[in-house]
Amino acid sequence: MAGLAGLPAMTFYCASKYAVEGFSEALSKELNPEWNIKVVILALGNFKTNAVQTILDIKLPSLEAYKGGVIDYMRGAFSPTAGADPVKGAAEIYRIAHDSALPARTRFLLGADVVGLAKGQIKQLQEDTDASEPLAPTLA
Repeated sequence: MAGLAGLPAMTFYCASKYAVEGFSEALSKELNPEWNIKVVILALGNFKTNAVQTILDIKLPSLEAYKGGVIDYMRGAFSPTAGADPVKGAAEIYRIAHDSALPARTRFLLGADVVGLAKGQIKQLQEDTDASEPLAPTLA
């Protein structure tokens, strides 16, 4: 999920996820199809695990200016009891890993939350593209 959109209070985490996505996409285009090496990108949404609770349990000193800001918003946005079933997610990942019919590069979005996020990103990218398109001829 963090590789598809920049999320508040997760700057460095998102940067690392974007890097992995970019690396994977570029690598998939460099590989000779005869080698039969496939690159799969898994964009995982929130799963009901202790990962969210671990993040919520971190107590860092906060500056007064940041109170009520993005950190508090993000803590409220994640619920340790919400998300997809991790057993079903693992089963789907296993199925994907053993699917020999996949194309050379595939991206799977696992979770309703990450699908919704991706749709929002697509909409934003289309709006940005439409706004930028008139500039293209002026740069020739």
